[in-house]
Amino acid sequence: MFTYSKYSSYLILVIVFAMAGCSDNSTTGADQPEPPAIPAATPAEINGSIFDNNNPSGAEFALFNEAATFAETASAQISGGTALGQTYLEFTQSNDPVYQDGIWSWTFTSNENNIDVSVRTTAEQLEGGYQWDVYISGSYNGEAVSEFQFLSGFMSENGDTGNWEYFAPGGSDQPILEYQWEKIDETQSSFSSIFSGINGNELQRINFIRDGSDNTLEYNGFTNLFDVEIYWNSENGSGYIDREGSDRRCWDESFIESACS
Repeated sequence: MFTYSKYSSYLILVIVFAMAGCSDNSTTGADQPEPPAIPAATPAEINGSIFDNNNPSGAEFALFNEAATFAETASAQISGGTALGQTYLEFTQSNDPVYQDGIWSWTFTSNENNIDVSVRTTAEQLEGGYQWDVYISGSYNGEAVSEFQFLSGFMSENGDTGNWEYFAPGGSDQPILEYQWEKIDETQSSFSSIFSGINGNELQRINFIRDGSDNTLEYNGFTNLFDVEIYWNSENGSGYIDREGSDRRCWDESFIESACS
């Protein structure tokens, strides 16, 4: 069974970076082009406001609360899997980039708590967008690495579409986490995330689509859990849960389980 313990251990590094200062003071050359903005690790996220703002109690609300648990758990899993990537991206932007041979490079180093880590983020403009890569040297999760490619991705110039791939040191060239997104506007977005083993075998998948008030979340491949689809309307509050091999179960605008229409 795949667990997220590896990501939990990575969060120790997040704390280390939060305490660290910058040791590189590279400056922008006068003739270098304007660098792209550092992107986010999760440009598209689950719209769980209906669950955040409502917490009914009672047996009649059990289905709604179960859907809330699915949404909150999925959000936490995506956040946990991408947390270190977000931290590296945020801290490397604290220094000015160096531009050379068509590539921007940001660097950040830390030696807090006797842990030496150097992070290098690069961006290269290609047709239709930018190629981003994050390399780590020093100590990574207790392992010594040198220019280990932790994160790689390509995204459009406006950042509305793209993908990230996360890798593990000592593993294959197959990513352990893939996150692909499309963001049309504030009310229309989607993402697909795939968690894989070290050898590249797909273990878990979380997909989410937001189309106005319609929200659809899919779980696939989870151990001891049938494939599940959860739908909710973020305006009127109704929704349903579809489980593989079971009938659809619905709740109404009062969050009470009711017959499906």
